[in-house]
Amino acid sequence: MGNFSLCDSTIWVAEDLETRSEKVSCFSAKELAQSTQTFSPLNVVIIETRGQSALSPSFPGLPNTAFSTGSPAGQGMLTKREVRLAALAQLQPPPGTTGWDIGAGCGGLAVEWARWSIQSRIYAIETNPARLEHLHINQQRFGVESNLQIVAGRAPDALQALPTPHSIYLGGSQGQATEILAYCWERLAPGGRIVIPAVTLETRAALVTLAQGKPSEWLEIAVASGKRAGPLTMMQPQRPVLLLTLEKS
Repeated sequence: MGNFSLCDSTIWVAEDLETRSEKVSCFSAKELAQSTQTFSPLNVVIIETRGQSALSPSFPGLPNTAFSTGSPAGQGMLTKREVRLAALAQLQPPPGTTGWDIGAGCGGLAVEWARWSIQSRIYAIETNPARLEHLHINQQRFGVESNLQIVAGRAPDALQALPTPHSIYLGGSQGQATEILAYCWERLAPGGRIVIPAVTLETRAALVTLAQGKPSEWLEIAVASGKRAGPLTMMQPQRPVLLLTLEKS
């Protein structure tokens, strides 16, 4: 917790509840870390986090700057917040189902997905070693180890052993979009959805071909953020992202 500036968090340790030796102790995280006190194996721990609240907001839309990427804060291989939320809204993942995030990068979308669909099982597939390192950091940082599984490998080979998905985000294909989409479409559960982002004109043109003969929906996200320029505020645009959504009947 010290790594995340959460040393002021309050921790309660409740021991041997509903017995004669029942005991409840309260500490700050810093106090407990320095304590030599031992506790009964039969205990419950309650943590009230305080400090760097941006790491664990109580609403969707994790700040870009909260993720580990190996780049300046808010940058790097990360699906940015506005696109991330729009993509998840397009996916419409039902609770308790399986999802794939292919080309997961540093885990922006996969982590957000796992946090707000705790009954689901999300698989984040990534092949780049540096991105995998940050993906693991973000998995732990946001506490989604229980329902986010990281798969090191390249699609479609790395998908062979995974359970049938109901939702797929195809964020990266390394030039194999046609092959990967064909495999994903075959594996996708009936009623499931695939969302594919595109930034370049070449990728957009390829998506038009990929969507032929399939029920599709197109959505472009164009975001501009206010930036200070001396005494003035100017709107600085981000690169527009096109989202193609395919639904399997």
